[in-house]
This record gives sequence, structure tokens and C-alpha cells, in this order.
Amino acid sequence: MCRAPPLVNVSETAPYSHAGSEYGLGDAIRTRVDPLGVSEIANMDLSERGDFYRRLGQWAREPAYSVELDDRDIAALVAFLKTLDFRDVDAISHADE
Repeated sequence: MCRAPPLVNVSETAPYSHAGSEYGLGDAIRTRVDPLGVSEIANMDLSERGDFYRRLGQWAREPAYSVELDDRDIAALVAFLKTLDFRDVDAISHADE
């Protein structure tokens, strides 16, 4: 079982991904949905290629959900995630009191 971090203020907690290799929410979503679509293997050095192949192997072992997102879909997801940003996290944690 894996414990995922909360999404409160997620747009302010970069970098993203297991290795911290994604610096924007849109890039993190795009890489998760289509890792081959965002890779430029020709521009990678050997270390970067090794990391890429390692991540690709992990991705290949996970169930495929056939999610297809275009740039507008990703922008909409990022906009939604930004609505979860709060300046005063303590205020929302005590809102039910």
C-alpha cells in the first residue's frame, strides 16, 4: 500500500514525481499519462537515459487505464488542482470546529 501526499497546496510543492524530476504540474500529469510522448531520448546523457528507462520500467508494470488527455484537458486539471491552494492551511484544518 502506498500513502499519497495530500493535494492541498499541490501547485506550490514542486518538484513532482517519485524522483522529483518534474517541475510543473502539467508536465507531471503529461509524463504520467504518456511518458513516451514527452521524452527526448536523443538529448539525454547516459545517466538521464538510465533514469528514464528505470521510470519507464516502473510505468510498464502498472495497470494501463488508457487515459488520453490533450493539452486542454491537462490545463483544466492544473486549474482544478490550483483551486486546492490555501494560504492558511491551519484555517482549513480547523474549519469543522
